[in-house]
Amino acid sequence: MQLGSAVVAVETTAKPFFFSHVLLLSSLFCSFVSSMVVWISVVMLLVRWNMDLDWWKLKV
Repeated sequence: MQLGSAVVAVETTAKPFFFSHVLLLSSLFCSFVSSMVVWISVVMLLVRWNMDLDWWKLKV
């Protein structure tokens, strides 16, 4: 019975920490996704600008 009560106590104390960790991870993931979107858009813009250059035609 002591083990069960200890597990319940650990769960009740760990839940707020888990919740804050989930919030932190989700915010980090959102920032990572937004930065990836920015990088992809920059790369696509560079590709569009370099479409008419000779080295781009040679590369493809």
